[in-house]
Amino acid sequence: MEKFEISVKDGLAYAKFPHNLLKANMAQNAGFSQNRVEGFWSAGVHAIKPLVERIRQNGLYMSLDEIAQEMTSLNEDGRTDEEVELRKSMWKGHASYADTVPEEMDFARFGFREDVVPYPYQWAGMDFGVNVADGRVLIADDMGLGKTLQAIGLCSYYKDDLPLVAVVPASLLYQWKTELLKFLDWLDDDDITIIESGKDKPSGLVSICTYDYVTKHSDTLINYMNSRGILLFDEAHALKSMESLRGAAGVNLAHYARRCFMITGTPILNRPIEIYPLIHALDPISWDDEVAFARKYCEGHEQRAPRYGTIWYDKGAANLDTLMGELRNTLMFRRMKIRVLDQLPKKTRRAVTLNATNNDRNLDEFAQLVKDKARPILISNDFNIASTVERLRGSFGNAGGQVLQAYEKSALNKIPNIVAYVLDQMDSAPEEPILIFAHHDKVLSGIQDGLLKAKKDLKYIRIDGSVTNKKKRFEMAKEFQEDDSYNVAFLTLGTGSVGLNLTRARKAFVAQMAWSTSICIQAEDRINRIGQENETEITYMLGYNGFDDYMWSTLVSKSEITKEALDGHDGEVFEVSGDIARDADVDDILRTLVEAAADDIVEELKMAA
Repeated sequence: MEKFEISVKDGLAYAKFPHNLLKANMAQNAGFSQNRVEGFWSAGVHAIKPLVERIRQNGLYMSLDEIAQEMTSLNEDGRTDEEVELRKSMWKGHASYADTVPEEMDFARFGFREDVVPYPYQWAGMDFGVNVADGRVLIADDMGLGKTLQAIGLCSYYKDDLPLVAVVPASLLYQWKTELLKFLDWLDDDDITIIESGKDKPSGLVSICTYDYVTKHSDTLINYMNSRGILLFDEAHALKSMESLRGAAGVNLAHYARRCFMITGTPILNRPIEIYPLIHALDPISWDDEVAFARKYCEGHEQRAPRYGTIWYDKGAANLDTLMGELRNTLMFRRMKIRVLDQLPKKTRRAVTLNATNNDRNLDEFAQLVKDKARPILISNDFNIASTVERLRGSFGNAGGQVLQAYEKSALNKIPNIVAYVLDQMDSAPEEPILIFAHHDKVLSGIQDGLLKAKKDLKYIRIDGSVTNKKKRFEMAKEFQEDDSYNVAFLTLGTGSVGLNLTRARKAFVAQMAWSTSICIQAEDRINRIGQENETEITYMLGYNGFDDYMWSTLVSKSEITKEALDGHDGEVFEVSGDIARDADVDDILRTLVEAAADDIVEELKMAA
């Protein structure tokens, strides 16, 4: 989170913060002066209280050192003890946090089969969806807590409004059909249509399609729903930008549905602005002004940047307590694992940096080339990531392919080190099954061959892009789960990171940092989910290059904003989740590098302002 860091040293007050015009004006008005060389602001200690007061009035965030805390009588986050206790008490017993079965509830109307027994917190979530959100709700429970069951129960409750359109990642089309039939007692196989291509049409009581189909055939779906209908989005954070074709089509479709259920453990991946399309889709009357939303909750303002002209800034975070209250009081419920699933153990994430190779250097060189090309495009289109990626794809030739090749070679060169490390881990706990993820087939095969050479009796499954049959993937995962003789599951990031339950293992090794941190989290949650009985460990095998460093720092640092906006100050850190179930392509590469270029420009603005 972009906080003010305020400290006192040698009789002077110091403030550091990610630069934007709003924050700079606040510091100046409080009496601080900027040291452009060192990148901090300073003043006499008398200026601390005015600056802290301005930060609080604007709903921004700060971190105070011990001396500053004593001077202001505030805690490290700039709050009084009374404010901390009030924040805790105001949400006690709130419906959006509820984890017990409501006293009065029409259980039969949800249409579950006799052998389906929801957890108490799941009943509470469905009750919120009916009695608070009136059938238009954001189901934002933490990952692994059974959001699918709750969404299906709500669809069943409102079955008088059928048909149902379920929009899901491409790899989960058949999984959603399986889940619907498994949970509901009134639905038959013939009632469900799976739309696999643009030639298919929605029909029957339920139609399951992909986001791509919504983008290209939204009019067909609107006619199918016929001015009523139930619309469900799985991994709804895929709609986080209305400037993309997918986001615009999805939001528009939601406005035609009588009921709308959005499922995502990460409605905010990095910044509060990303949740606006989702809540505008659910309630376009209450949330009808994106600029006003940005000004109140995202530090939205125009600022003049040296060499770049005037740009619109909405990447910040402000008044997140208020935003959380607005969401939780009307259209979002969210419970955290720590509150409702005490038996789910802790997840530990760590990194192991391997020795440098020539290909690490090549990867950095190619990545820098793409970033340099992206910079002027970003500035010219007001930092629109999607638009920049679109323009780069057409103007930059095969640069993305070159980066991907360097990325692959870097991983191939570190295979011996990865194999040695994993063998050491296996020897220390020979009875423990493990998961191994890699992006490239060649990399996964190299690790697999190395382990088989050392352990000829190794028993394993492998799920990669060649296993195109979704049913086959789940059968393989089930076999790994139920047969204790399996030692390893070899999985590609993307294909093997979505929709599989592999909780028999508690350790996972990620051989390549993915181009999207969301894929990393999906991979982690193959073992860190309902049914896991042990503490989980995920080890990332980092190359000695700037890309891996950037993605690792992104993975571990992007969760504070969402914690404040959705879980509150005392909440658990809010992780990201994936919206794709495939291997990365050039667009994924370009998006990652464009985002890195945008971050670089922001850092330059801090120094230049």
